[in-house]
Amino acid sequence: MELDLYVAFTRYLTTFVFSFFIYQLFASLVNYTQLKEREALWPMVMCLTTAAYCFVFAFNTHFINQKLSDFLLMIFWVCAYSSFYSYIRTIEVYLKRRIKKLEFAKLYCVFLVSVQIVCAISTLLFNHNFLFDEHNYVKSNLFAQTMHFNVSPNIYGKILGGLGALVVLYTCIVIWIELNRLKRNEVLLKLGIIVTFLAVLNDTALGLEISGAILPLYYFGNAFEAVRFNLYFQRKVYRKLFNLENEVVRLSRIAQFGFAAASIAHDIRNHIFVLKIGIDKLIKGREEDPQQNYKSLNKHINKVSEITDLYMNVFNKNNANEKNNVSVKKIVDEAIELVAPKYKNSNVELIVDIEDFSIYCNETEITISIVNLLKNALEEVSFVDKYQSPWVQVHAYASKRSICVTDCGQGISNEIASEIFNFGYSTKKGVGGHGVGLAITKALLMRSGFQLGLLKDSKNTTFEVLF
Repeated sequence: MELDLYVAFTRYLTTFVFSFFIYQLFASLVNYTQLKEREALWPMVMCLTTAAYCFVFAFNTHFINQKLSDFLLMIFWVCAYSSFYSYIRTIEVYLKRRIKKLEFAKLYCVFLVSVQIVCAISTLLFNHNFLFDEHNYVKSNLFAQTMHFNVSPNIYGKILGGLGALVVLYTCIVIWIELNRLKRNEVLLKLGIIVTFLAVLNDTALGLEISGAILPLYYFGNAFEAVRFNLYFQRKVYRKLFNLENEVVRLSRIAQFGFAAASIAHDIRNHIFVLKIGIDKLIKGREEDPQQNYKSLNKHINKVSEITDLYMNVFNKNNANEKNNVSVKKIVDEAIELVAPKYKNSNVELIVDIEDFSIYCNETEITISIVNLLKNALEEVSFVDKYQSPWVQVHAYASKRSICVTDCGQGISNEIASEIFNFGYSTKKGVGGHGVGLAITKALLMRSGFQLGLLKDSKNTTFEVLF
């Protein structure tokens, strides 16, 4: 083979393999950022050092000066054995245990890398290398001509290199046996072991100058391992994401039950308040019509039971709640009955203006919604001292098929309006506000296919239920 053809082939092949390992490096980086496990760093280091090996290889085919070319020969060894050490560590991570038989192999890799670093520094600073001697190559040694080397291993370099080759071969055998013992059908890893085994024999022949017309092929073995390890860590990432998704589902269910508990407590409290007033009247003998009071108490007890059933259905996503055509006037009257005691005990005027029409709905759901809006408006105008004659109005519009609850407030800012329907958000924190009522109301109405919104063009604060 002509030297120019040999150089071109070396450059293109090595550049291609360099690109492959850069891709695998970024794939490993993505896996690490998802897993946040230190063990996931080892395949990254393996890909990085192998890519560096290929880069140095391709770079040295462009001759700059003799000293640099001889220095890069040491860097080949540093990259190669750093990569092999990372490979051993990654195998142990993959098998989830330390392999005692490979402790010596790891130790030798560290030793050899350290020695080569010392040699590289000595070459740069003192023009002396205790593992290589100057040598005049014959023209037939294409590899030496391509890399522009004028040094070759002395007896110490050959001993270290030979031991290094034996360590690699020994490691390959140990890993193969370990995979068989664990009954792992690892085609990629075993193929990588075979290629590494053959590549080391090839590179040893090249290093011992048995042949000078072949390329170092060590990096080919790492290609299979890089793919296999990235597949392994990618699968771990998918498993982690799947577990996180399950955890989110579990927490959302917990939050849902918490929302249900808050909703039930919030709406039952209205009926309990009416029950308490009725019972107090009976106990103190101030009830003029006890029989009517008993009917009212029984009615509200039934409503409490209905509300608990309602919320069990809501939060179990059961749409089997009974629905009928119901008069809007009846719904508003029911709601006013529940909030009347609170309005009576305040100085807030309640104005009712109803254009009756019917809607197909679950009566309890819509009644709860109107009650929450009336209570929210009452609390809002009672909370602010600046209103001398506070009022709240409930108006039903047959033409628009809507119910509006308006208070004497001057509207709500855009910033608050964007948050007001969120569960837990309240403008009255610290004075009884829990941020439950409006969130529950919107959830109930949306579930029924209706809409709840804040009218922005209204002079006063107005919530509109649109059927």
